Amino acid sequence: MRNTAIFLVLILITGCARKPEYREAPVVKDEIAVSISTLTGKTPVFFSYIHEGKRYDFFVQSVDGEVRAFVDACFKCAPKQKGFETERGRLRCRACGESFQLENLSGIGSCYPIPLSGELREGTYFVRIDQLFAKSRYPL
Repeated sequence: MRNTAIFLVLILITGCARKPEYREAPVVKDEIAVSISTLTGKTPVFFSYIHEGKRYDFFVQSVDGEVRAFVDACFKCAPKQKGFETERGRLRCRACGESFQLENLSGIGSCYPIPLSGELREGTYFVRIDQLFAKSRYPL
């Protein structure tokens, strides 16, 4: 019985320590292209872009008609490579526990997610892949 309990604790610890796998980012030429129809509510949609065996994670959200994209990291906690998760209407850093309201993710310092510039064209939000590389200092 004791061995079973230890095994379950180890599974929980190792399972919680890793970032989840995200869906593959939709790409058109040299841009990530996210259809805004996939963005519902204020909840971010997480994606991964794989390049030369490295994973670049980011998320896109729509708040009050404004579409925004962010690297799944912040400057402070990025070296830990844990990213963010949504929890009870908030975005929470998996590394330090800092959390923010989903509709208010803009800010400087602390543990705010790193913003990505994008452009909305014909119902699709485009982010240049080279910008994702530049702002993602710690690809997985």
